[in-house]
Amino acid sequence: MPGRRGRFEIIRDILIFVKNKKEFKKTEIMRNVGLSFSQLKKYLSLLLKNELIIKTSKDTFEITEKGEEFLRRLNELKEMTSPKK
Repeated sequence: MPGRRGRFEIIRDILIFVKNKKEFKKTEIMRNVGLSFSQLKKYLSLLLKNELIIKTSKDTFEITEKGEEFLRRLNELKEMTSPKK
């Protein structure tokens, strides 16, 4: 993906990571999604506040049904706006 990612792309990347991993540490999200610790804190706070993820232990999160639906819609938008080959 060329250039910088936007807010929704970062949120999508975090939701995909949380959905696909069962146990992980915050540092794994940072490394896999490519965020600094301060960026990660900001995005996790946003996702928790909007009930897209829930905290299951000190460093582990799960995607909620609302988060699954949001991710599905983000994926649809990405598909609709991607250049056709």
